[in-house]
Amino acid sequence: MYVSLFASFRDFGVFALDKIMWEMLWDFRDHFAETDIATSTTNRYMFAVSSVFNHAVEARILRNKLAFPK
Repeated sequence: MYVSLFASFRDFGVFALDKIMWEMLWDFRDHFAETDIATSTTNRYMFAVSSVFNHAVEARILRNKLAFPK
């Protein structure tokens, strides 16, 4: 559920994982601030997306993890 929202946000799901840029993550996070979503909800979404990238690095799909917004 959390990751699917990231994929549908501005069609980010059409990009391969290695084509996702850190600016996209910041844009996704900033979207929540603009819509007055609770910080805890924003953290859940970002944790879910971060987990996908962590798994991709562990599975050697990606070489480096992106710099996630805090």
